[in-house]
Amino acid sequence: MNNLAKNYLSLVMLIAISTLVLWSSTAQSIERKYNDQGEKTFTYTQEFIFHHQKYQNVILSDFITESIDINNGPDTQLVHFLSAILADDFEWWLSLWSIETQQDWTQKLAINKAQRTFHYWKGRFNKNTVAQLQDFIVLGQRVLIGVELKNSASEYYLLPFTLENNRWRIDQPFMDSLLYKKLKNNIIKS
Repeated sequence: MNNLAKNYLSLVMLIAISTLVLWSSTAQSIERKYNDQGEKTFTYTQEFIFHHQKYQNVILSDFITESIDINNGPDTQLVHFLSAILADDFEWWLSLWSIETQQDWTQKLAINKAQRTFHYWKGRFNKNTVAQLQDFIVLGQRVLIGVELKNSASEYYLLPFTLENNRWRIDQPFMDSLLYKKLKNNIIKS
């Protein structure tokens, strides 16, 4: 090997060793400059615009006795929802919920989630209950209908409807969202 090749090889080795020393000292200096602060959270606030109308003394009284294949808006679907309860027709009542809700309840068959929810509503609404429409709210692709059910006590329900397969259906997953809870709280306070 001639001197030129030996000098070239020495230079390459020197560069490689210098690079390793420089890299390891940089990594150590970074480790010394930063230490783990752990997980942190932040709150993201978003403003939502919705359109709110109040019904003027609208008391529901014309209930139907069987399912009719008609879709005249979410407030009509609310009448169907209450009619299915009065008719004690679980399948009809279930068909008024979104497909996602029905699938969720099918998965929760072991705890009879759908049947328990149906019985909950039957306990809130019967032939002696006065159902008075209160609020009509448009929020994006959803319409929320506020209804007051009056028995010995008065209870307010805000039911979110979403358009699904050309039918307005009640959207249970939305009822579990923080947005729904904040909106409902805002409506009740106003």
